Amino acid sequence: MFRRLVILALIVGAGFVIYLNRDQIAALAGLESNRIRIQGDWYEVQSGFKEDTRHTFVEELVLRDGEQVGHYQFTSHNDIEVTIDGTAIPYQVAFPEEDTMDWLRTIKGKQRLSRRWRR
Repeated sequence: MFRRLVILALIVGAGFVIYLNRDQIAALAGLESNRIRIQGDWYEVQSGFKEDTRHTFVEELVLRDGEQVGHYQFTSHNDIEVTIDGTAIPYQVAFPEEDTMDWLRTIKGKQRLSRRWRR
């Protein structure tokens, strides 16, 4: 009987710790989600049209038509630092639709769309 009470107390204690840290756990789950969502082939959108040049994001590498041109690294759930052609630029990443990825930058206190990608 005592053993069961100890096990029950441990389970309740673990649940309480998880409840107290739910925001951090949710952020980690979302971070992994964006890391998975970014992977694959993307085409940059210019003036509403999808370009022909294929960019592949895989294992924190950026490939342009199969050639490595840079890398990326998530610094938080929505923040990503992308280095392409030797220039590192921080963005906020958003996925407004399943096949659309937006890179946003904060300029003069306002969030502005910097790049849009489509699958």
